[in-house]
Amino acid sequence: MNRNIIKFILAFDSPGNRILFTEGYCYYFALILHERFPNSRIVYDPVRGHFLTLIEGKFYDISGETKPIGEAIDWEVFPDKS
Repeated sequence: MNRNIIKFILAFDSPGNRILFTEGYCYYFALILHERFPNSRIVYDPVRGHFLTLIEGKFYDISGETKPIGEAIDWEVFPDKS
């Protein structure tokens, strides 16, 4: 676990943000993490319908380090973004 990543995520952690970034706005938090950590990839877990950010081989969202339930799909090559 990268402490810089977790420290950055904790700066956003609040009950309101957890709700916001887990109930419809997870893509935007993935985008925030991707902008802050440019060597990352935004990925989509189609089983949960949830966006994560892959950084240094680990997945992150507003809850911290996590794992996709299904196979994470790289958002850059997602077949149908519409």
